[in-house]
Amino acid sequence: MFVPEIPDSAVLFVVNKNYDPKDTDPDALYKAVRYAWHLDPERVEYADYILPVYRQTIKGAFVAHRWTLVNPEVPRRFRRYAFDGEEAPPEVFEAYEGMPLPEILKRGRNPVKYANC
Repeated sequence: MFVPEIPDSAVLFVVNKNYDPKDTDPDALYKAVRYAWHLDPERVEYADYILPVYRQTIKGAFVAHRWTLVNPEVPRRFRRYAFDGEEAPPEVFEAYEGMPLPEILKRGRNPVKYANC
């Protein structure tokens, strides 16, 4: 889906249930966003960035270096993936941090949203 407010291709993950903004661990956001998502593995390969969303606000940006299937023994429709990566370059992280979730992406209940990929 084309999202003009987000100039890059990105996958957004809603982390409301597994992220606590009061957590003092500097890796808390990365840990909350990196693991066990039901997604389209072909589509995420086109994404430049991973954007965690907490309470309809983008909290930063990450770059995925590798995607891993975490439960290959289950049927395809139940499979979940995780990524290994790192924080995006500072200028990218800061550009997205604090950005409200674009209106077009607020529709639906799926915690995985695709922008421009």
